[in-house]
Amino acid sequence: MGNYAQIVISMDNPQMALDLAQQINELYSDTIVAYANKFVVDVVPKGISKAFGLEFVMKHLGLDIEDVYAIGDADNDIPLMTFNKNGACMMQSEENVKKMQHIYIAL
Repeated sequence: MGNYAQIVISMDNPQMALDLAQQINELYSDTIVAYANKFVVDVVPKGISKAFGLEFVMKHLGLDIEDVYAIGDADNDIPLMTFNKNGACMMQSEENVKKMQHIYIAL
């Protein structure tokens, strides 16, 4: 397949996105990870996530993990929000995302 960072698949409705992400994860979890995000499915190489990118930037800038905060609202944000103790999610997040956090942010 070559090198890729992310594949995004648009679906007709959120349930179709959830179903497709589940099917992709069941069939190909040894090499890729799929996240449903409203009407799309984000597919990334296994081990690559927003948390991976944040860790790269932290090392590059010399930041301490305790000084970094991550906020998200969807399944593809869970690795980022659980990266350290300073993760948070938006109040309007799906329940499966909220259950991963102890800090909630309302706008």
